[in-house]
Amino acid sequence: MNRSRTSALLVAVALLTAGGLAGCGGSEPRAATAAGETRMTVEGYVTAGNTICREAEGTVDALGTPTDIASLTVVLTTATTIGQGVVDGLSGLNPPEELADANQQLVDQMAEQIGVLTEIAAAATEGSDFVALTRELLSPDVRALAADIDATATELGLTDCR
Repeated sequence: MNRSRTSALLVAVALLTAGGLAGCGGSEPRAATAAGETRMTVEGYVTAGNTICREAEGTVDALGTPTDIASLTVVLTTATTIGQGVVDGLSGLNPPEELADANQQLVDQMAEQIGVLTEIAAAATEGSDFVALTRELLSPDVRALAADIDATATELGLTDCR
């Protein structure tokens, strides 16, 4: 596999996880709502969300570039776990009301991407062709989903989740 395709594969895996591990929250600035529920401030939400994503990105980067079906299987399987940590972390935030719908949209988009990644990981485990799976990771549908995640993260101010 040529270098640009290998780099694109790693980018695709990083995009599929698009965020970070859980572990945000508690000390971030929050504002009380009329119902007495405490919501994060915009600043607190952005800080916590970006922290989640930044941590995951570092973990994904450390996986390295898969060079064969065995290493692809490991990368994809690990990336799904990391991605689920991102989904869990972002789901655990209590964003300000004005960002709540977009946060849920981002969580849903990421969950959809984890589903795609899980399917490709299963195919890799079953011995599918490395090049074919790489093409699937780089397919227009997967790229469109990554672009949707990027747009939603940008809307939320989550610059480290793009």
